[in-house]
Amino acid sequence: MLHDSALVGLCLAKPSTLQELRRISGFGDKRVEMYGQQILDALRRFRQGERASDEGKQKVSSPRKKRSACSKKAAPSRKSPKSARAPCVRSSR
Repeated sequence: MLHDSALVGLCLAKPSTLQELRRISGFGDKRVEMYGQQILDALRRFRQGERASDEGKQKVSSPRKKRSACSKKAAPSRKSPKSARAPCVRSSR
């Protein structure tokens, strides 16, 4: 995981060597040692036109947000105008 500022630095610096990568804020010796070559390889492939694909990725659904009764809006029918919606009544919990 990288902080946003490290990602911005990576995009701006466009490093091609481990030494250049170490100069970017957020890339210390340990991170460069563990992930540096993989990051440089990914950047090189990107510069050559390769892009990520959806192949092999699972489709992830996000949970629906619960809405209060007052935030739910009924679809207006063709026969009644929008102003004919029922007023919101809040419970006193």
